Amino acid sequence: MRLGLVALTLLIAACSAPPTSNRCGSTACSAGQTCCTACGGRQYCAASCPDVGSCRDAGPTDAGAAPDAGADAASPLDAAAQDAGMLADAGLEEDAGAEDAGTEDDAGTEDDAGAEDDAGAEDDAGVDAGAEDDGGMDAGAMDAGVDAASGIDLDAGLPACQTGECRVASDVCELPTGPTGNGCCACAASVCSVPCRCLAADTPIATPSGEVLVSALSVGDLVFSEHDGGIVAVPIVELRRVPVVDHVVVRVRLASGATLRASPIHPTADGRRFADLAGGDALDGVAILEAALEPYEGAFTYDILPASDSATYYAGGVRVGSTLAR
Repeated sequence: MRLGLVALTLLIAACSAPPTSNRCGSTACSAGQTCCTACGGRQYCAASCPDVGSCRDAGPTDAGAAPDAGADAASPLDAAAQDAGMLADAGLEEDAGAEDAGTEDDAGTEDDAGAEDDAGAEDDAGVDAGAEDDGGMDAGAMDAGVDAASGIDLDAGLPACQTGECRVASDVCELPTGPTGNGCCACAASVCSVPCRCLAADTPIATPSGEVLVSALSVGDLVFSEHDGGIVAVPIVELRRVPVVDHVVVRVRLASGATLRASPIHPTADGRRFADLAGGDALDGVAILEAALEPYEGAFTYDILPASDSATYYAGGVRVGSTLAR
């Protein structure tokens, strides 16, 4: 009877005992895995456990490496962390690529900005060019206020002359007295509007191509002039053609055989006027045989300004001055 009770007690205890657990430390081993204990005491799941004796043979470093490797192989969280790290790295690379792309875009923006700056520079250049144009207009306005006969600046605040008078050779208003007087044939708005101090249309001018009539020359044509102490060919920078009525000129016959006709007030190279010349004098070293006034049949008189420091040129073989010199 007692034996029966003991057997019944053991049977009840066996039936009520909890089932055998498959956990290994903090990890549950899957089917076919065994819970192993590392040399350091850490538990991990594996297909088979190493010989315990190997803990005595392995160094502390190797012993520590084994459980870490095992943990990496067994822990899905560690693998997920590694994957997350790889994704994070990839994200960093993508961000870096985005930054690079942004940098390139910024560079493009800078290029565009540079292009806009260049366009702005061109606009500024256009404004500057316009300013230069305005400057040219201002210069022209100033030139318009300069007496063509005397070079007097009428923008200097001088009072206006009376009707019919103008400033010819000074700041004093005077009547035009024609080619034999002050060299002005007509006045308008206090300036000499018709100066009488140019050459006859048939005056020959020395050029590299030979002598050319002054009436046939144009701005930019080359003429001989004295510049920097020598005789050189320089371009014409200004040309004047003045209409005349009842005009007179001084006819000068030279010993060289040449004859010149110029307005009485036209300058010579040495600062005299053609009205001052007389027979027996010399013009640029050439003897004057005769100098006399005579009527001029032409409709225009002419003068040129060469691009030289002397503002002189050769007419009929002798050097004369220009009425356009400032």
